[in-house]
Amino acid sequence: DKAVLIRMLQKALGVSDRGSYDHYTNTVMKGAYLLKGMEGELVNAVQMLLVSNGYEAAVTGIFDDVTEKAVKEVQKKIGVEATGIADDVVVKHLCVD
Repeated sequence: DKAVLIRMLQKALGVSDRGSYDHYTNTVMKGAYLLKGMEGELVNAVQMLLVSNGYEAAVTGIFDDVTEKAVKEVQKKIGVEATGIADDVVVKHLCVD
């Protein structure tokens, strides 16, 4: 269920877990980004969102080559530069669409 995954994302961001990608979550996410080599709860939450949206990613909490490739696929799909960096635009797409 996407609401559970969004709550995990919100917990990792340190915001109250509302279960929907709201304005506050988006504002906090604007200051966050994830890239290859990073680790932690936020990476884990984004990997789970990638998987739930049909992208190939191992849910390990480590932003690896497979996660970077999946993020690039999302970026290509939504028409932004495919940098492989998971930012607010990528995460919002995974939460909302």
